[in-house]
Amino acid sequence: MQIHVARPPTQLGVFSQEEVGAGLQSGRFLPTDQAWREGMSAWLPLSQWNEFAGLGVPTSPTSPAEAASQVFTPSGVSQLPWEQERSLRSAWRSLLALVTAPAEVLGNARLEFTSTLLLVWFVTAVGAIFTVIGGVVYAEQLAALMAKAGSDILRSASQVPGPMGELMRTLGNYLVKTEAKSFLTVLLQTLGLVVVAPFLNLFYGFLQWLALRLLGLFGLKSCKGLPLGRTAVAGMLGASLGGILFSVITLLPPGIFQQLLMYALFIPFAALYARVVGGALKINPWIVIGSATLTYFLFVCCCGCGLAAMVGALMAG
Repeated sequence: MQIHVARPPTQLGVFSQEEVGAGLQSGRFLPTDQAWREGMSAWLPLSQWNEFAGLGVPTSPTSPAEAASQVFTPSGVSQLPWEQERSLRSAWRSLLALVTAPAEVLGNARLEFTSTLLLVWFVTAVGAIFTVIGGVVYAEQLAALMAKAGSDILRSASQVPGPMGELMRTLGNYLVKTEAKSFLTVLLQTLGLVVVAPFLNLFYGFLQWLALRLLGLFGLKSCKGLPLGRTAVAGMLGASLGGILFSVITLLPPGIFQQLLMYALFIPFAALYARVVGGALKINPWIVIGSATLTYFLFVCCCGCGLAAMVGALMAG
């Protein structure tokens, strides 16, 4: 039996079972070294190999930090095409793989921020193609909808006294003057969204980490010791992939059908997001969905309440 042994990020080589056992006893190999042999679905630390249980090697990590290190430290070759080669072809292959088999390609992925951000920009740009097409084709209808919304706001503002009513009138007057956007305007606005959106999704990934850690504090073992960086990057990647679904519906004419479809797409969006984050963190996707619900309330509390307090302070001033 030939065993591949690695001490990330270094590959130590291929050894027989006897050589690995002798290396553990002599100190050449460590219990935390990652190992794999043909037929295994994933790399495991040597401390979890039954073959070496009688050599005095610990059978389990001694601390949560060590456990997290063993689970999330990549060992071996990443299966994410983007991390093997930087090209448009590998980016497209990564997009397809993340949709069809996220657990397989993300389990051993490094998910470094800079590298993943470039991939996320590519993913967001793919979705932006639909946004640009829809924005140009339905420019007149979108402008009419915005103008109608402005008129509705102005009617409501007439019944709201004080600074809030004045703020509503300012917004209403701005919207009623909306004109159909040119191709260049739509393109520039969409490019700006492509640049900014990943960072908004990264912030949401941070809130996702907080929610998962809270579940860990409440006793859910799989949520203990989850690394902040990997969780936030995985959340950014999952949300950006799901965003393509909502970009596609911009190809439909604005109206009630488009709005209903947008609500219906939350189900496949949640499924894709949960599979990506769950695959990257090696946790059950249903746990991700549960924590994402908690994340939503954290977002509302953090941003919604904070924004309300800021507006209240400005009005009082």
